[in-house]
Amino acid sequence: MAVEAAGVPATLVPKPKPEAVSLVVKYRETAAPLLESYLAHRPTDVSARFNLALAYSMTRRGPQAIEQYTRVLAEQPDLIPAHLNLGMMLRFEEKYE
Repeated sequence: MAVEAAGVPATLVPKPKPEAVSLVVKYRETAAPLLESYLAHRPTDVSARFNLALAYSMTRRGPQAIEQYTRVLAEQPDLIPAHLNLGMMLRFEEKYE
């Protein structure tokens, strides 16, 4: 596995939930409000927050996506997809040095 070759143990890489991600992709316009409502009641659900960030990313809401990816990484700093997506959003929004 490429992650293990980079020195990151596979146990630190969370298993993606393809069914949740595919729903965000399919329903990108309506996913954000539903996830926002859900997170109002369960603010510690990192998976839902990641999907909210993804929904924001897909609907060109960069600042909101950056905020959510940052919150995800505060809770789960080893989540590699969040690092990658945050980096892409920062690049897209030209918020880099």
